[in-house]
Amino acid sequence: MLSSVESQLRRFKPDLRMGSKGGARAFIYPQLSRWDFGVVRLFGPGLANLLFPWARAICVAERVGLGVLWPTWPQLKVGPLLRREPDSRTYANLFAPTARYITGFRKLKLLSSARRVQLGQSNISMPSLRGPDLVVVDGLDGWFEPLARSHALVRSELIAITRPAILKSVDFSSRAKIGVHVRLGDFATSYKSDRPAQYFNTRIDLAWYADVVVQIRKAVGPLPLEIYSDGQDDELKPLLQLPSASRVNTGTSLGDMLSLSSAGVIIGSRSSFSMWAAFLANGISFWYPGKETQIFASGSQEFVVERPETYDMPAQRIVDSIAAHGS
Repeated sequence: MLSSVESQLRRFKPDLRMGSKGGARAFIYPQLSRWDFGVVRLFGPGLANLLFPWARAICVAERVGLGVLWPTWPQLKVGPLLRREPDSRTYANLFAPTARYITGFRKLKLLSSARRVQLGQSNISMPSLRGPDLVVVDGLDGWFEPLARSHALVRSELIAITRPAILKSVDFSSRAKIGVHVRLGDFATSYKSDRPAQYFNTRIDLAWYADVVVQIRKAVGPLPLEIYSDGQDDELKPLLQLPSASRVNTGTSLGDMLSLSSAGVIIGSRSSFSMWAAFLANGISFWYPGKETQIFASGSQEFVVERPETYDMPAQRIVDSIAAHGS
């Protein structure tokens, strides 16, 4: 369900959306952050949060028939440089446009001259479109709810715009593995609560991840463990010392996300990066208690585990998730 976005746009007559030769007369633009200059952005969010407006725009464009302006992926960001993170989060070399996108001078002309119609909030009342109008989609409105029934479309579109070199770094050959995402670098180490990880952007005790892995293996057997993290090896000892455990680093944040999504079982860190991997995987995932975990996709299954040692692991569902194909 696309909430207000699709329902508002579906009120318009076809001739307002399509030209006489089938070309779009109205357009949609996923604006990834506030300071967007068409060729570069300033101070934007991380990759996972950038994907939300892009994905919502793709879903609306597909169902309603709007031309899609290529998002401004490149951004300049100071934080990762100051923290000396290996990923500078500029996102300049992750994606390449396919034929469906409007790029270059035509994109810049539409951004500068087209009448803008803002979408993204449920209380917005859409005026009538007239070509060439530009529908702007931004922010995290609804998170995965508007995307849940469009998993196959969003996944295929993401794969289509991912640069070939990044796809080559990802092993999609087998889902018979556990993928763990541990976010450390820019997550707070504590919070004024006896259960700090119930808040986003806070760390989860490494022992929790390890205990979940142990219990999953007790239920279904010794699956290989792949660890995705911005932490150092010494910080990840509780996981790295487990049997058949290895770190995965494809060299890019997008490659890591796609690689994590190839796992039949995902253990998330409660970051949007973990959530996007779980959405793309469309399988089974495990989460520490906290803010309500959404249903990511129509076929996904999310389980909240507080005390792994006493949790009854859903063995058959884990086996079924491994046997599935994620799309």
